[in-house]
Amino acid sequence: MPDPPPLSTQSIRRYYEQNTRLFLSLGSSPRAYSIHRAIWLEGVKTQDGALNTSNRLLLAEAYDLAASSRLCLVDLGCGIGGTLFYLLGHLQQPAFGVGLTISPLQARLARQRACQLALDGTCLFVEADFLSPPVAGGIDMVYSVEAFVHAAAPEGYFEQAARLLRPGGRLVLVDDFLAQTPASAHNSRSQEPARQRWLEAYQQGWHVPNLCTLARAIELVHVCDHALEIASSYRAQGPCRVEFSIVPGEGCGVSEAPRGVLYHRYVVDEQGLIRFARITPPTAQNFAQMEADLWKLAPSVVNLPQEEASLAFEHLLRSYDPCISCSVHFLKLKIDRE
Repeated sequence: MPDPPPLSTQSIRRYYEQNTRLFLSLGSSPRAYSIHRAIWLEGVKTQDGALNTSNRLLLAEAYDLAASSRLCLVDLGCGIGGTLFYLLGHLQQPAFGVGLTISPLQARLARQRACQLALDGTCLFVEADFLSPPVAGGIDMVYSVEAFVHAAAPEGYFEQAARLLRPGGRLVLVDDFLAQTPASAHNSRSQEPARQRWLEAYQQGWHVPNLCTLARAIELVHVCDHALEIASSYRAQGPCRVEFSIVPGEGCGVSEAPRGVLYHRYVVDEQGLIRFARITPPTAQNFAQMEADLWKLAPSVVNLPQEEASLAFEHLLRSYDPCISCSVHFLKLKIDRE
């Protein structure tokens, strides 16, 4: 069976263009006007109450913020605007909100609803990718409800959120995350391939390429925050490059990469054009040892079912932290059982 096509911004846009009206008719209500799932926390007794659970959580976060005059909100992945309408209708202080969605249909429905609620003067809905939002900084609260999982590049999401937020502003995510309990705590090893198939089916069916653990999401926030600190504190010392004159020759160098040592070799001609280049990354250097380890592991897994054997080999390969393309495409297992 061929691998499903990778999820992209374009495929996610098509998904919502095709299904938004369906979600609105099956899973919402006229009062909630939401395509988010209902969350039945303790004490919630009605469908509208469950649909507004995430909205109430966000409202509580907004109340905690001390805005100087008017509270500024940005909804990254706003859908049809239900959450923003709820917040603007319940906040006790002046507020203005911007909602971003990649779906032209959702943006159009949100604008129509804003006019019906007489909120069109306090909110704006824009068709845009939240990985490159056309919004200036200084925002009090940035949030997403069931949208972060659609980010093809989660680190890009946090980078943009950091750019948008004012110092002391708040980022709030209401979304799906992978459970951090090891699979072995609930399932035997033989059930792992089936669990993985269901997980992949969920990600493809709901178009959620970015399904990570909460710990991973928090780690990305800290990484982006630290990167911004380094960038903002940088002070140039001396020239930014070394002056040079072009001469033909051959040279090599060694540098440290995240996965190990990286070797370079180049040949340059009289015009400064590179006539030969060879880069040997850590993954290439590890291939021989990876293959040797696969041979050692093979006798212990060769009698397992195909999927379990493949999973065991993949675990071994990924312990070497190969590049993404190698970790995904390196292994094609075929077992001849005679």
